[in-house]
Amino acid sequence: MKNIVTLRKLTKSNLELLQKTIRIICVVEDYPFSDGEIEVLAHIIAYGDTPKTYELILKNGLIKSKNVYYNMKNKFKKFDFLHKNDKRQYVANEDLVLGTRVGIIITLDNS
Repeated sequence: MKNIVTLRKLTKSNLELLQKTIRIICVVEDYPFSDGEIEVLAHIIAYGDTPKTYELILKNGLIKSKNVYYNMKNKFKKFDFLHKNDKRQYVANEDLVLGTRVGIIITLDNS
């Protein structure tokens, strides 16, 4: 039995591509992430976990405090989107370092 659904979506930026990819993963895996958390995670993956990224996220109104930022990073680590490197900085797992095009294969099975 071959039931294949083909979807195509053009995105305006790599950040939007990351957000859509993360959203798909969250839907398929039933991860409880809000739209804001997905946007913050996409920023961290795209720009790295740096003070500059934190300031950008804060400036864009995605978070209100550093504590919220730390809690989100811990949640992203718990769900295996981020991990700490040797310098104890959060970095994206290799599967989430995307190019300009992403192909996703999803297998849903109820057997």
